Amino acid sequence: MKMHVSLPVEPPIITSWSNQSHVFSIAQRHPGCKPWIYSHYIQTELITGLSGKDTLLNYSHITTPQEDCPWIEISRTNVQQIQESEGDLVSFFKESLLNGYYIYAFVDMYYIPAYPFYQLRHAQHDSLLLGFNEEQERFYMADFHKHADGANRYGIFEVSYAQLTDSILHLKEELNPLKGIELFRYRTDVSYAFDTERVKQSLSDYLESTYTPRREPTWLSTPVLAYGIACYDHLIQHIEEIRTDSGIRDFRFFHVMGDHKLLMVQRLQYMHEIGLIRAERAEAYEEILQDASILRNLLLKFGLTENIRLLDRISLLLRKIAECEKNILGEVLEDLKTLTPASVQA
Repeated sequence: MKMHVSLPVEPPIITSWSNQSHVFSIAQRHPGCKPWIYSHYIQTELITGLSGKDTLLNYSHITTPQEDCPWIEISRTNVQQIQESEGDLVSFFKESLLNGYYIYAFVDMYYIPAYPFYQLRHAQHDSLLLGFNEEQERFYMADFHKHADGANRYGIFEVSYAQLTDSILHLKEELNPLKGIELFRYRTDVSYAFDTERVKQSLSDYLESTYTPRREPTWLSTPVLAYGIACYDHLIQHIEEIRTDSGIRDFRFFHVMGDHKLLMVQRLQYMHEIGLIRAERAEAYEEILQDASILRNLLLKFGLTENIRLLDRISLLLRKIAECEKNILGEVLEDLKTLTPASVQA
């Protein structure tokens, strides 16, 4: 009988980057995931990309997103070890999936039809393998990929055994920063309580544009150019470079920023529900989320029209968001330092 395996995942709350989307899709399986999510993903950082040729907006982590997650147990291997012990990748992947392991690996997009660079150029991306269909000889993968409408969005797609094998075996060593493959096992024997002290420190760091915790160097470590509120200066500068056509347009900054505001609204609502802050903090922050949505729509409109006057509105909106965020998060921090749950609910 032909086997069919598909490990469960949840639609990630945010999809800023593929590795974080993978972590969210697994962590959200746990009914107690919200206190952990809302205790993290507060501080942002402007970093040099893994290629060394671009700049990215990301979230700060002490290690990697998957290592920070309490519901993911990680083991590591590489292609050489797999070939020596199992003989071929397909058998190893199928056995691992049968045993409940998600497979996190970099692939060469040149070999996989769902990716925008299929048969165009060699470029890496980090995917999550979560199932297989023996009858059709296909794996199920999660990652950003081309949808039927032409948009590149995060989700699940299929790839043949041969295509996935080619994408891993032909991936050049310098294109695999992970230097191997990680296996994720979902674990349920862990609980996590909302970490108020961590949140206070993270909010303070965000507002002061610094990072207090001691970080562990990982394969994701690249130079950090700015933290927190200071990242807005770069976003505004980026808009000015677009105006003068002196830089490469990269609207990913604003997608990550929008995700950050969405998660912050949910965090503040949760913090009010458990009696840590006043209701008006979350209500006030909703305007920032609305402005971030307007900003993304303006950028989309600019991409279609090239109307330079739209950039003026975008710059003004960025400055407004930055100023409002300073004020509201400062008030949130003050609530956390001075209020008790009883006084919030009173």
